Amino acid sequence: MIIRPYQSFGPLVFDITTKDECVIYLGKPTRINRNRKGAEEYHYEHYIIRFDPETQTMFECTLLPKAVASINNIKVTWDKKFLAQVCKQDDAPQDIFGFIVLRQLGIAITGIHDEDDSQMAISVFRKGRFDHLLSDAVPFEWERL
Repeated sequence: MIIRPYQSFGPLVFDITTKDECVIYLGKPTRINRNRKGAEEYHYEHYIIRFDPETQTMFECTLLPKAVASINNIKVTWDKKFLAQVCKQDDAPQDIFGFIVLRQLGIAITGIHDEDDSQMAISVFRKGRFDHLLSDAVPFEWERL
C-alpha cells in the first residue's frame, strides 16, 4: 500500500472515496462497525478504513501490524528504525497522549516507540485531524531511539 501524505491510502483518496468505492478497490470488509464518534469503520485483515459521518467519505485509515506499506517512499518495518526515519523526515514529531504525530507526513504512530505490541498501529489521516489536540502536545525526542 503506497501512502501519500494527506492525499491517499493506496487507491483510496481522502475526502473523496466513498464506502462503495472502498469495496470496489479493497473488496468486502471482514467486519463493519461504528466507533463511539459515529464514524463507520470497514475492517480488513491489515487495515481499518474510517468514513466521515457527515460526508460519508474516507477520512482516516489505520494500518495494523504486518501491513505492507510505504509512506513517502519509506517502507513500514514496524520497528524503531522506521520510526526514526519518519521522524527525521517530518522534522517536528509531537507526542500527543502516547501517539507520535507527524503532521508533515499526516500519520500518527503508537506502540513502536514504547514497545507496546498490543497498541501497535499507524494511522493515516486527512489535514487537521489532530489540530484540536496540539495544545496537549510535547515534542517527541526521536534522536534517542
